[in-house]
Amino acid sequence: MFNEGKYSECITTAEYALENIKQLHYDNSVWFKRRIALSHVELGDSEKAEEILKSLDKGKGEKWFIEYELSKIYFEQENFEKH
Repeated sequence: MFNEGKYSECITTAEYALENIKQLHYDNSVWFKRRIALSHVELGDSEKAEEILKSLDKGKGEKWFIEYELSKIYFEQENFEKH
């Protein structure tokens, strides 16, 4: 859905999966949440996307792709002070 530009549907589907799939493997919850965040970026709500991505950047292990997505948001906002 994301690759087809159906961002609202992507958010709805990913949220449904997070709420209804009892056991996710291989950090799939991170991938669903990342897709939700990227959909928010495409819909023009970079603040919501930043909030979601920052929550994913905490916890076990480093996820370089989360830092990358956050840096793209900050660059688009021309906010070079955030990190």
